[in-house]
Amino acid sequence: MKAFKIGRSRKNDVVIPHESVSRAHAELVATDNGRYYMTDCDSTLGTYRKHGERWVRIRQEFVDPDEPLLLGEYSTTARGLARALPDEKRNFFIPARELQIIEGIFVGKTTNPKMPTGPVERDPETGEVIPSRVVRDQG
Repeated sequence: MKAFKIGRSRKNDVVIPHESVSRAHAELVATDNGRYYMTDCDSTLGTYRKHGERWVRIRQEFVDPDEPLLLGEYSTTARGLARALPDEKRNFFIPARELQIIEGIFVGKTTNPKMPTGPVERDPETGEVIPSRVVRDQG
């Protein structure tokens, strides 16, 4: 588990260029079991989660992946913040199971409908799947 930093400064892992977001606003950890732990870094306008009809300020606590969050006046979710990580950092900070959900590759037994299943033929120069040559499983 590693915490990634969120804020307005370019020094953060996720940069949010919104005037209500502090330079070093929050940290988020994606745990190995797919949970998110949010820590407010003493931001000026705070970090909030939606609880029923009202917003509740949080300092440090677990948040659901898709529950509404406010960083200052910037609306997002924990999963949205993880998705905003640059590609080169995403594999470093996000556990494999959650990364699959974020990238839409697998969710349980559901596969991405854009991805072919079974053996396929690829272009030897580009590695792209050759759609007309999807090999049917002979089993």
